[in-house]
Amino acid sequence: MQTEPRTKGKAVASLVCGLVALACFFALQLLFRMLPSDTSWVGMLLLALTLLAIICLLLVLVLGPWAWLQSRRQADRRGQNLAVGGVFSGSLAFLLFSLIPMPSHVDRWPQASAVGGLRSISAANVNYHGLYGQYAATLAQLGPPPEGQIPSQNAADLIDAYLARGQKQGYAFRYFAEDRNGDGLLDAFRAHADPNIPGETSLRHFFVDETGVIRVETERPADKNSRPIP
Repeated sequence: MQTEPRTKGKAVASLVCGLVALACFFALQLLFRMLPSDTSWVGMLLLALTLLAIICLLLVLVLGPWAWLQSRRQADRRGQNLAVGGVFSGSLAFLLFSLIPMPSHVDRWPQASAVGGLRSISAANVNYHGLYGQYAATLAQLGPPPEGQIPSQNAADLIDAYLARGQKQGYAFRYFAEDRNGDGLLDAFRAHADPNIPGETSLRHFFVDETGVIRVETERPADKNSRPIP
């Protein structure tokens, strides 16, 4: 008497997971076309939906056949139908993900990382200027100090080690600082984020300077005259 409800629960869960995976596919297709790809929160949303779809597909793979076999042994037609519906919807979602690529899906995740990296550099440099009276001369000066040492002007521990080395998730970061006032202090900076393999890692190039405004170009390096992003 207690097995049948548990079996139906698995069958219902299988169907729900299959439908959620399908919903994630169509939501991703829609969001890729409607939302800007230059902001980090968009990348996080798309990644979350992708992970949710993968989890649901894995659950369908386990729960669907299990519930169908148990329902068949119990001659439970409703449970069998629910399990078949879950397997069908999950299989359809898997085929859609396999056969219909996400628009520019290779391009999205590195872009979010590049924009986030430039924002980190800009914010870190503001903090560095407040601490030491000028902007950092190199990315390494914004990065972490050697193990066992405390932060200093040469390694302020304001960005992570990967960014301090100028490489992160398919993008190369170039950094320049200068003394525009001629007083011996670095009062301006600019940073570029360019794809390691243009056209494969990404198509977009990004730029930020002491204004904190991030700018973007497609298929060529960005500069202070490029289009700003939100």
